[in-house]
Amino acid sequence: MLHGVPVLLYHGLLAATSRRSDPLSPWTAWRESRYWLPAESLRAQLGEIRRLRLRQVLLRELLDQQHPSACAAISFDDGRDSDYTLAFPLLTEFGSRATFFVNTATVGAKGYLTWQEIADMHRSGMSVESHGDQHCYLTRLSKDELLRQIRRSRQVLEDRLGCRIRLLALPYGDSNAVVCRIALEEGYEGICTSRSWPATPGRRLIPRICVYAGTSKAQFLRLITLNPLGFLPRAIREGALFIPKRLTARLRAARRQTDPAECLTNG
Repeated sequence: MLHGVPVLLYHGLLAATSRRSDPLSPWTAWRESRYWLPAESLRAQLGEIRRLRLRQVLLRELLDQQHPSACAAISFDDGRDSDYTLAFPLLTEFGSRATFFVNTATVGAKGYLTWQEIADMHRSGMSVESHGDQHCYLTRLSKDELLRQIRRSRQVLEDRLGCRIRLLALPYGDSNAVVCRIALEEGYEGICTSRSWPATPGRRLIPRICVYAGTSKAQFLRLITLNPLGFLPRAIREGALFIPKRLTARLRAARRQTDPAECLTNG
């Protein structure tokens, strides 16, 4: 078995008879459909975590090397309204805690959390952290724009919630050494990626395991029990896509020099 803590990454949830409330283009809707789970899938997965008696920890607790054995962490990205209407009630029902990463620029927009909902979750013991101001490919930004994105999000969240924001989740998992160095220099204590691998408590980089709409029960169990067979296919896929993704990012950055901020709210 592998060592570390499985940190699960979710995006949106869907009720049995509902559709997403934010308008998307057909291409974006198709691309993102793999990230949206039925709410009943999360219920079943929380049940498996309970059955295995895995203690659930918040991501900020992983910044400390002291942690219990047999634990897991749950996180949600993008600040969708289903975090409050679907995920929050289920987490409360199971006595679970989670970390919600929000983009401050989209708070209150159609399909996204409101400040009241964020405050309600925060008061109930959930953790709220930064996903940047807008949902940007951070590696494509100038240094000034990068600083604006990560500073504004942190400042707004701290002002609204009255607590220190310690973590930054990278939009799209888009990262390089410069982005990580600047974020840490700006006072973030941990940076969350989307690399599918167990997290090591005490380290600044926190990999997270994305749970997809098509993640089966058997696959989920292999991931949360740190069975290498659950991670091998993902590692192979990530390795195969690494170079094409980097080349694509560089080409897009070169084409968009007149608009380096290119911040998207979907994805």
